[in-house]
Amino acid sequence: MDMLEERLGSDLGKMIYLPELEQGELNSLVWAIAYSFTQSGGSLSPEKMNGIEYEYSGMKIYMMLDKRSSLVPSEINTVGRFSQFLKKMSDNEYVNRQEVISNIRWLPPLEHYKDMVVKGYGLSFSKIDFSSWPSLIGEV
Repeated sequence: MDMLEERLGSDLGKMIYLPELEQGELNSLVWAIAYSFTQSGGSLSPEKMNGIEYEYSGMKIYMMLDKRSSLVPSEINTVGRFSQFLKKMSDNEYVNRQEVISNIRWLPPLEHYKDMVVKGYGLSFSKIDFSSWPSLIGEV
């Protein structure tokens, strides 16, 4: 926990219900969302953002993912609570933890990724065709 707080600050993200994606896929999606956000001029308004409609923007997708936290039991819906839940498990419960947490993912805070994109990390996302995002939103 301390390492996460040191790296990400006080916003550690949320635990969300997302059986459609593995954690690595979600991480890649958050990178892409952060990149799209920087390309939109950083605007959160529903108006057009440099040719990207808000309805089909990365921010819209991130907000839809964020709402998935309401599907996770309150006992484990934050990073801190989730880590305490795992810590308190007996050895037997821990061995079978996948039965309980298999569809729960960590949604990292977007601000951290946006900062890294601005610094030049994740430059491969400049090749993303954002015109495909309307179909992605339909799947989330």
